[in-house]
Amino acid sequence: NRPPAWRGLRVDYVTAFRKFIGAGLPTGAYPALTEGAVAALDVDPSSAAGQAGLRPESLITHVENVRVKTPAEFRDAVAKSGKTVALLVQREGVQIFVPIRVN
Repeated sequence: NRPPAWRGLRVDYVTAFRKFIGAGLPTGAYPALTEGAVAALDVDPSSAAGQAGLRPESLITHVENVRVKTPAEFRDAVAKSGKTVALLVQREGVQIFVPIRVN
C-alpha cells in the first residue's frame, strides 16, 4: 500500500528510496538518512508541489519546523498547516525551505 499523494507529492519511508540507500553515500552528505525524513518518490510537475520546485530525489525533513520521519507524520503535519506549508527539503546535500500553497 502506497501512501496517498498530497498536492501532487507522494512521500514514503527513506528506505523505499533505494537510490540514496544503495548508492553508498556518506551519511554526512545526507544527514537526513540517519536523523529521519521522508523521501519524495513521485512529484507531479503540474501540481502545487511540482510548481514549488519539489522533485523526486528530495528528502523532506520538516513540515513547518516539525521533524517528520514517517509518511503518517508527514500527512498529520501538512493537515495541521495553513494556506502555505513550508517544507524543509534536503537535495544534493543542500537544505532549502520550499513553500507550497495549499489552496
